[in-house]
Amino acid sequence: MTVNMEPRHRRLLNRNGSLDVKRRKPNWTERELFALAEAVAPRSRLFKSKLSLSITADRKQEMWSEIANQLNSITLVNRTNEEIKKKWVDMQSLTKKKESERRRSIKMTGGGPALDVYSKAWENVVLQSLSEVACVTCMS
Repeated sequence: MTVNMEPRHRRLLNRNGSLDVKRRKPNWTERELFALAEAVAPRSRLFKSKLSLSITADRKQEMWSEIANQLNSITLVNRTNEEIKKKWVDMQSLTKKKESERRRSIKMTGGGPALDVYSKAWENVVLQSLSEVACVTCMS
């Protein structure tokens, strides 16, 4: 069995045909995840709502930029709007999955202590931002 000890980066060809090295960003820290959840959760309904005269695509983009600036001001790693949006979607997905598992375990028979699936502070913030419908449909 061989282990790849190569550093975490990709080699890309630039326009001149020479190789550029693109390093991956470090993983998100718990502090960053909590800050992201705290910044997005109060605005989550606006992000999910349909476009109207008061809620435009530009306004939503401005809100993501504000969140990116807020998040980048407290960390050493600069994240783009797209990275932040993707992370938020991933956080919601993980939280829905955990909530589904928790609800399924409540209905199971047998003894034992209840599952404590929310061990991280940001998970509770994300869960509160999700609608009840979203949590129920994730069980289906």
